Amino acid sequence: MKRSAEDPADQPPLVLYIPDLARALGRSEKAIKNAVYRGALPTPRRVAGRLAWTREDVLSFLAESHSASQQAKRQVKITARPHPRDKHRMQVTFTLPSTDGSRKRPRRTAPAGMDRAAAIAWGHRMLNDVLREHMATTPAREEPPPPEPKPIPRTPDSSALTLAEFWLDDVESYLETLAPGSRKGWRQIWRDHIAPVLGELPLDAIRRPEVLKLRRKIKPLATATRNAIISKVRKLLDMAAELGHLAEAPRIASEKGLPCKETPAYTAEEIGLLVATARSLSPEHVALVLVMTDTCLRVSEVCALRWGDVDLARGLITVRHNFSGGEPWRPKGKKVKPVGITPDLEAALRDLPRRGSRDHVFVRDETGQRHTRASIMWRMGQVQTRAGLPVWTPHKFRHSGVTAMADAGADVWTIMAQARHADMKTTLRYVHTRDEEMARRAAAVVAKRGTMTTKWPPTATIPQNRPAELL
Repeated sequence: MKRSAEDPADQPPLVLYIPDLARALGRSEKAIKNAVYRGALPTPRRVAGRLAWTREDVLSFLAESHSASQQAKRQVKITARPHPRDKHRMQVTFTLPSTDGSRKRPRRTAPAGMDRAAAIAWGHRMLNDVLREHMATTPAREEPPPPEPKPIPRTPDSSALTLAEFWLDDVESYLETLAPGSRKGWRQIWRDHIAPVLGELPLDAIRRPEVLKLRRKIKPLATATRNAIISKVRKLLDMAAELGHLAEAPRIASEKGLPCKETPAYTAEEIGLLVATARSLSPEHVALVLVMTDTCLRVSEVCALRWGDVDLARGLITVRHNFSGGEPWRPKGKKVKPVGITPDLEAALRDLPRRGSRDHVFVRDETGQRHTRASIMWRMGQVQTRAGLPVWTPHKFRHSGVTAMADAGADVWTIMAQARHADMKTTLRYVHTRDEEMARRAAAVVAKRGTMTTKWPPTATIPQNRPAELL
């Protein structure tokens, strides 16, 4: 039997809580809570500690919203276009009717994965919210206001951007100033870790409890990875504070994990063994080992090295090119600097055949295709395995070259120049001392004291004014 419009079963309950109101409006509970924070719903009451609305309040609100929105909907134009800072999402624009001559065109970012038609359809579903937020309505009846309910405690400012909106509006433009590899790292951490937990929160709502939720999610990861993610969150909030979106960024500390193991390095004897082993393989293997230990070039700089950067007559390599994230980029530090060529490296470069039509020093075949990090790692692995030494990444050759210079007695300024470090602390981290060797060198210094002008220990002297009978 068909129910009549007055059937009580068709009416909402006398008191509606958040789940009841969400079902009545066809929205999620999260959307209802956000609408309460924005003031887009009637002021709720507190019933047994829960937010609630009476049936009369809800029906009156729906009637007012329907009458106001139906008139405005006919004059609203909804368009969609790709978001200017995120090509994977659509930006929906609502052109609203104006009552005072001003232009009202609020914008919303549609969920990821929608095409233009789906974004416009999503915009129609969001139209009521947009109208309630931007179009003032006049109450249909004048009634005395109800007793003032207990204020809803809310820390976030309802006008604050969410972290996801801040990412699209400001962070993406900042990432364009970074190296391609850094951009990829930022976006991967944002997509996989930060956005799912903190993306929908207002900036001023991100405090220690919210960060603690992120820490719990990334707990299975290594300590260094967790600290990298937390440092990105700290950087985002600091940027928001600098741009005026936050009054003050919260203090977020990194974790203190176990002390990291010292980065290994080859000894001078082991470097000699690697060079000898490389000679049994090919001239290219020899040049690769020497260019990474003698000049301390990074593996990405070795991939980008060109013959135009090599001046054998002057004994210099000018580091002008680099690769970051597989794309050509500036050298690390954004400065062009020279490094010296040793006689062994000069001979190895002269023996290196020039293959292909391109200018790269190290190429994989006759077509002149340059080496990649993976192909250089494979060749260095061949040398390390055949020499019977531990197989480490190519960056260990850079550490080994810096340590070898320190063992040979080079001063820290010379080592900094060859390694192209801007900070002495970085250079000191690359020098790997060996306790036994340092103890022998300290003993050698102590043994030289006998040749100094001042004897050690000093000999006893007799005062000039002592009586003769005491002598």
